[in-house]
Amino acid sequence: MQDYASIVAALEKLVNDRATGTFFVTTEQKHSMRFGLKDGKIISVVYRATHGLAAISLVRAVRSGAPTFQADFLLPVGDNDTLPATGDLLSVLRHPLP
Repeated sequence: MQDYASIVAALEKLVNDRATGTFFVTTEQKHSMRFGLKDGKIISVVYRATHGLAAISLVRAVRSGAPTFQADFLLPVGDNDTLPATGDLLSVLRHPLP
């Protein structure tokens, strides 16, 4: 298990490396969250069955998890997955909820 800050740091590294694929995290509560990346841009965020903007606050409440990255594997992006720019999204994710 890694703490929340380490998970966000790993996501930031994938963004900086311009990775394409899916960053999966199994949380300390055995829930799943995932981030879809295409050429270093975050194109989807999912926490359990919640997608897009609604998932961000749920992600920020996670304390720890086990991350993995599957290169070149992207799940379809839903119509409601309109997200802020990747830099803006990372700025929000850097601040976990209390």
